[in-house]
Amino acid sequence: MEFTARSQTIREIFSTKKEIVVPRFQREFVWEKDDALSTFWEDIISYIEVKDGKLSPSEYFLGNVVLIDDVQNQSEKERYVVDGQQRLTAITILLSALYDTFKNAKEEGLANKIYEYIVTSDDDGKKITLLRTESPKPFFQMRIQSQEKNTSYTPKSTEEKRLLGAYDYFFQNLSQKVLLKEFKDKFEQKFDYLDALKAVRDQLLSCVVVYVAVKSINDAYMIFEVLNAKGQPLNAVELIKNILFKELTEDAPIDKASEKWKKIKENVGTDEDVETFYRHFWLANYHFTNKKKLYQDFIERIAEQDYNQFLDNLVKASDIYKKIITPKLEDWKRAETVPIYYALSAFAIFHVTQVRTLILSLIGLYQKKMITIKTLTDTLLFLENFHFVFSAICSSRPSGLEIKYSKYSLQLQGATKNDIPRILKNFIKEMKEKIPPYETFRDNICKLRFTDDETKDKPLIQYIFAKLERFKIKTKELDILISSLEHIHSQSSPCEKEGWLGNLLPLDVQLNSDIGNKPLPVKIKAYAKSNFITVKEFCKEAQNKSDWMDEDIDSRTADIASELFYKVCKFK
Repeated sequence: MEFTARSQTIREIFSTKKEIVVPRFQREFVWEKDDALSTFWEDIISYIEVKDGKLSPSEYFLGNVVLIDDVQNQSEKERYVVDGQQRLTAITILLSALYDTFKNAKEEGLANKIYEYIVTSDDDGKKITLLRTESPKPFFQMRIQSQEKNTSYTPKSTEEKRLLGAYDYFFQNLSQKVLLKEFKDKFEQKFDYLDALKAVRDQLLSCVVVYVAVKSINDAYMIFEVLNAKGQPLNAVELIKNILFKELTEDAPIDKASEKWKKIKENVGTDEDVETFYRHFWLANYHFTNKKKLYQDFIERIAEQDYNQFLDNLVKASDIYKKIITPKLEDWKRAETVPIYYALSAFAIFHVTQVRTLILSLIGLYQKKMITIKTLTDTLLFLENFHFVFSAICSSRPSGLEIKYSKYSLQLQGATKNDIPRILKNFIKEMKEKIPPYETFRDNICKLRFTDDETKDKPLIQYIFAKLERFKIKTKELDILISSLEHIHSQSSPCEKEGWLGNLLPLDVQLNSDIGNKPLPVKIKAYAKSNFITVKEFCKEAQNKSDWMDEDIDSRTADIASELFYKVCKFK
């Protein structure tokens, strides 16, 4: 491995007329003001000294930066960041905030000079953007690097929000009021605002790094893996992405691998979500393994010639995964598919993720016409009911579920169309053996609470009433929205069980607010205006009651539990 290492200031790095390119295998910008960003700013300020009554920079070591850079060949116009991307990006953002601050202070000369560390030009007058990144393009270029900030570019991704947040953080700290107060608190004397801005500029440009230059892209990938393994380690998916990008190098007319990965991130979300998605994809299609072994499994099982197809399969799976984690009624708007939307929405309420492995396989099989919409709907409804009882209400230990979901996903993926019904029948039979007994379900239903002071269970209670309502009306045409929960026995006259399920009714918000804290017979007359069958049934049940007592709440809670377990979920 051939490389050179030498000490350089930020001024020297950003004065060389070579673009610093952030390659596609790099992480997105992750610094935030409550963490690394504030530490960076505080370090800049803390290293500024006063000498002979004047503000002066001192040597501040920023760490290593590693770039692919043939330092002997000045005809090369680009160098590629291997390590140090976060710092170089933060420096560019601070330079941009300094530029705008000088400009707002009517110091055009100082502003234009600092801008040369953001965008400069070669001997032919051709512009050179000194830090070039493709990931948040064009947001980074238009909102951070441009002389005239284009505010029509609003941040959409998490990375774009962090970038703009970093700029706003620096710009605020460079304001006259904040910066002069910071210097006064530090040095116990007053300074001219322009001198304070120059001091920040000089300290930033005087920061020192060890500049490590390598010639080979392969050496760069190797160093990238080693450096990240010794610092904050890359997760398995980032290492796999690194391998894929290393081999899939075609970039004409577009970088296809990068575009595909971008599509996956758009579908799935953050890096952490991508890691979860990838593991579910792997468990559904290859074999069961833990997070730590994902990278090694990939190396052992996926041949280099299959990388392109593997990435294509990941993109297709991410399209399905998006529908799983962010269900939309428009994706399942046909009457026979609406229950799928309800089931997918329920898993989010239950905070259940392991089931996504099997759902990936099921929806994939449906798209390939290997199973019917009825089979998909029935299986998802069973899974919804299972996790409602097992996870949401009983909080049972999920040990073994993940392996089971992977096992049956793999069986389904390798099955013929005729074998699938038998596999699903065996799966449901095994899962039913894990369903807690009714008594456990009932006892845990009685632990649900909703009052003004206890709101944690509200989404689950709203789900329960919506599920009951859909069961009672026997239709798939309407989306039942439970927007408000009414306390039958008013919270203003506390009773021991006021927050229990048996003391709650689903009601329209306006109807709920009109009822107030009236006596039960008056309330029942108002309840009669509701279209919810659950409410109508309660009105019939309580029509001769003058009050709703603890024993009534107990009895109704048990009745709801029984109806849910035996009739709605159809468990024995």
